[in-house]
Amino acid sequence: MSRVFISLYFPNGDLHNRKKKDVTISINSEDIIYDKCKDLSSSEIKEIIGIETYKELIERAKNEDRTVNNYVKSKLRKALFKDP
Repeated sequence: MSRVFISLYFPNGDLHNRKKKDVTISINSEDIIYDKCKDLSSSEIKEIIGIETYKELIERAKNEDRTVNNYVKSKLRKALFKDP
């Protein structure tokens, strides 16, 4: 299995002692999440998971005791595959 990466861009990311303004999410290339997200923009993914700022992402991941990577994948899975 190979890994693929999706980047989420946060214009305010550098305000929180970061050199980069993006967060890279690692996903298994065979994961259905990747199939659903590979053609989406960073803005579209942030809209799906309901997060607009880097600070909010970090706080929510911390509140759920998850890594940022795990938190984003969990939110994507819930949003994209929820029961009607």
